[in-house]
Amino acid sequence: MAFVTSTHVLPTLYPAAESSGVAALRELNEMGSAKAPLICPGHSRPVAGIEFSDPTDDGVFLISACHDKTAQIRNGATGDWIGTFEGHKGAVWGAALNKPANLAATCSGDFSAKVWNALTGDELFELKHRHIVRACDWSADSAQLATGGKEAKLRLYDVAQYQSEPALLTGHGAAIKVVKYLPVAPGTAHGLVLSGSEDKTLRLWDVRMVAEIAAIASGPHPCNAAAFDASGSSLAVGSDDGIVRFVSTQTCDIHHQMSNPN
Repeated sequence: MAFVTSTHVLPTLYPAAESSGVAALRELNEMGSAKAPLICPGHSRPVAGIEFSDPTDDGVFLISACHDKTAQIRNGATGDWIGTFEGHKGAVWGAALNKPANLAATCSGDFSAKVWNALTGDELFELKHRHIVRACDWSADSAQLATGGKEAKLRLYDVAQYQSEPALLTGHGAAIKVVKYLPVAPGTAHGLVLSGSEDKTLRLWDVRMVAEIAAIASGPHPCNAAAFDASGSSLAVGSDDGIVRFVSTQTCDIHHQMSNPN
């Protein structure tokens, strides 16, 4: 596996209340790089997903998932390459870092998800599935990993007992493409996770009760991407029609939408 420790100076942190992506972009603005986007070469096929980490004591990190069967981790402010996770036999569709950014999860077309030590690059364990895995996310306390994919089932893994059968959440009628835990206050246990599917719905699940608590129509097209604001009260959803819809997680209503004027 190709993996090295970065020797670059890590960026100054921004307040924890500010999202990691906003912090990284703010730093780029201060560096005068906003008008000239950084180019981060390294992948050899389409990039399927990118995620910023939360701010950590060592800075903000960026993880990318690629159809070249790898995921890469970079300095989130400079774009400098830190390491490559190699080991999947199929396209990597999604990747996520836990809050401390010391664990990474990847999901792949090889019917598996993998968990890695994000500091050394070592593969810690593999989670076998029965079909392509498209998305994954960590709970706030890193105790749970959720995955979803072509099976249309949301799997919840107890990381400490990863060899045990995961909890299965069913209800979607087509492939799951988005998996996101709702943001929680520091020290709060994970409680809700969101899944977005090709069946044109978003579903909120209570992971403690292992039950669906809400189903939300994502629009006339399947959900391709979603992101929460820092409070977890609003969700942005992107789909094939080029419109971003904003959904209230309290009322489950679409309260705003944006489209490309061009």
